[in-house]
Amino acid sequence: CSELKNLKISGTATGLSIGDNAFKGCTLLTNVELPNVNGSISIKESAFEGREKLTSLTISGSANYLYIGESAFEECTSLTEVELPNVNGNVDIRKGAFRNCKELKAFNILGEIKKLTIYYETFKDCEALEEFKVPESVEELKIGKDVFKGCKNLKKIAIPDKFKNQ
Repeated sequence: CSELKNLKISGTATGLSIGDNAFKGCTLLTNVELPNVNGSISIKESAFEGREKLTSLTISGSANYLYIGESAFEECTSLTEVELPNVNGNVDIRKGAFRNCKELKAFNILGEIKKLTIYYETFKDCEALEEFKVPESVEELKIGKDVFKGCKNLKKIAIPDKFKNQ
């Protein structure tokens, strides 16, 4: 896939799974648009790791579970925006999933999320990240150590009041 620049999968899917190291060697990949997904989404370990030209990721639809594996987007240094589907269930973002995405400014999770788990160093060194918001719908929240370490432009982390004394 050394010549692949844009990945667009249209239509509707009942689930989506992208395997470990799926886009290794796709050095020219700049844009990823995935289908409307009405089910579970799993982006496995290192699926897009090191795709330095990747600028945007868009997944449409309404998922009941979202899993982003360890280092899935690590070192995607040109990635500026991640737009995820409405998630009406659980979100699990593993260690270093977006580590060193230096240009990442916007990270949006929408929907009625019940459980949000963000592991160690997920957004470490995302220097352009300015804001992170935990949706009000979250009932169970786990945020690991050093999640935002090195995010020197981070101005706001919005967490629902029900978690502020924990």
